[in-house]
Amino acid sequence: MAVWQDKIEGANATWMKNYAEGNSAGVGDMYTEDCRVMPPGADVVVGRKGTSEVFAGAMKAGVKSILLKSDEVGPLDANDNTAFERGHYIFYKEDGSVADQGKYVVVWKKQANGAVLMDVDIWNSNNST
Repeated sequence: MAVWQDKIEGANATWMKNYAEGNSAGVGDMYTEDCRVMPPGADVVVGRKGTSEVFAGAMKAGVKSILLKSDEVGPLDANDNTAFERGHYIFYKEDGSVADQGKYVVVWKKQANGAVLMDVDIWNSNNST
């Protein structure tokens, strides 16, 4: 499990860096080709291109950076090719104020080259509106 934790923390650091730099394509590259992304209040988005568009929209809406904090990681299969991550997030505006905060669950898949990519990503706001 420590290996998954380290790989996921590293991938999340790259994801957050890409987002903060406004690189929505780089964010999309952190997902599998046929990923499923489930943002709050929206239909399921399939694939990297759509995923990049989801986060480009968040950037355009004024979310400057996103903090991802993993709370729990664990394997999902006996072959150690899939893992889950449960955590929480904070979306920050340009001025540093909080735009949103909530929780998320990600299913990660190990790739042939040893890298890990997000395959399923769902997040939910703690805000009541």
